[in-house]
Amino acid sequence: MLGISEGTSKSNLFKAKRILKEKIEALTSMNISGSGPIGAAQPS
Repeated sequence: MLGISEGTSKSNLFKAKRILKEKIEALTSMNISGSGPIGAAQPS
């Protein structure tokens, strides 16, 4: 369907998962300050 080999597809998936994990960890570490869930309204 994509015109790439199975090995290339698996490699691309592995890289995408690693990048997504890094981005989620970065967002989580920014939110550890106790400000609540990401996107939650901040108390006044």
